[in-house]
Amino acid sequence: MSQKEKKAFEVLKKDEITTEELQQLLVERDEKNPSFLLIDVREREEYNVEKIVGVDLLVPTSEFYLDTSILDEHKNKTIVLQCRSGARSNSMQQILNGFGYKKVINLLGGILDYGGPKD
Repeated sequence: MSQKEKKAFEVLKKDEITTEELQQLLVERDEKNPSFLLIDVREREEYNVEKIVGVDLLVPTSEFYLDTSILDEHKNKTIVLQCRSGARSNSMQQILNGFGYKKVINLLGGILDYGGPKD
């Protein structure tokens, strides 16, 4: 395992990551290491205006509250949650942890602090 791969796996052990760490994880994932899902929990209107390149799923917080089973198929995966500033993703992290999800990570600062590629 390369030094870059080791660092990526260490980052994925955290409960919260910085936007710089997410940028590096996305680069590593493009090279097939490591495996994680990046989920945007903002509302559809926000997502349609701007999104982080590499988002795997959009699961608006409001829709999740209506159907908490929406993410069940991903319960055993490593998930990175992101929103506008990190507050909603932090709340969702707590909920998913309470539901027994394997590993849920919050992106500190959200898309506001993210300096990487956006659509």
